[in-house]
Amino acid sequence: MCIKDMIIANSRGQEKGFLTESAQLDIDLGDTNDFELQMALSEYMNLGYQLGDRIYLPGTEYGGLIEDKETSTYEDSVFLRGYTWRGLLQQKIICPEKGQEKLTISGEANEVLAVLTEGWFDGLMQVDDVDSGIQIQSYEMDGYVDGLEGLTGMLKSAGAKLELVYEQQKFSGCVVIRAVPIVDYSENIEYSNDNKVHFTTRDYQMGTNHLVCYGKDKEEKLITVHLYADEEGNVSEKQSFFGADERAAVYEATSQSDRAKMIEDGTEKLKDAGNYKELSMTIQDIEVAVGDIVGGRERITGLYMKQPVTGKILKLDVNNKTIEYKVGE
Repeated sequence: MCIKDMIIANSRGQEKGFLTESAQLDIDLGDTNDFELQMALSEYMNLGYQLGDRIYLPGTEYGGLIEDKETSTYEDSVFLRGYTWRGLLQQKIICPEKGQEKLTISGEANEVLAVLTEGWFDGLMQVDDVDSGIQIQSYEMDGYVDGLEGLTGMLKSAGAKLELVYEQQKFSGCVVIRAVPIVDYSENIEYSNDNKVHFTTRDYQMGTNHLVCYGKDKEEKLITVHLYADEEGNVSEKQSFFGADERAAVYEATSQSDRAKMIEDGTEKLKDAGNYKELSMTIQDIEVAVGDIVGGRERITGLYMKQPVTGKILKLDVNNKTIEYKVGE
């Protein structure tokens, strides 16, 4: 894969040409779900790129719609930006039936995807019509959730992930959406420094483990709740750390609350402020998809984690190709 493999097509999918060596591309999948393409002003003028054009690498998920253009005569550059295919799914909302708060979904995964995405993209993206072999079993989806979150959460419940591939045809092309099984690479491959993998690890043990929550109920009576985190990050009203190991903080409920609501909000606050382990990696010799599971052992610290891939960033220019992976929630 190199920058000159990337194709630009018009809004109907008809090819305009390939990117040249002057271009630099940064694609984010799983986090911001967008891209930025930088090229020389002369290249942009010669090829006549337009807002609404597509950029893609056939047979992969790398691509999106150009919907933002910035020019700089000082830098002699044009910056073209837009949502990736995942990003476009994120701009849709899945609504429940009128009067309902949730959707209950069952059926073959690709058939369900087709129903949920009907009318979304007018041919730009379409669901594969083959049987995926994956069954959704009475999945309850929250109402008014964005399309990407709703679809990925539904598939994850069945051990599956969302696959998006741009398939180029003779005179046009489209993004094919399908459900495929999650691959657990940690069962047979352990990524480490020995496999051309570069790690950034962090074992943060300075977090809060005791949160004092207080506020007033509807009758203006004071409510106080003590919440504690244990070594695994689980939150309860039972204390696990004492003496020098205790790290306490205060959470004041600024609106009227009851005890149950205070526990719910306080639990979320404590989890956000607690200890954590973090692992990110750049893999040079293999590519994995968003949703797959990897295992990583950092040899210097000995930290081992088994986590899903939640994001990846592709950077391409004439000399380099790098893929950075975000691992864990």
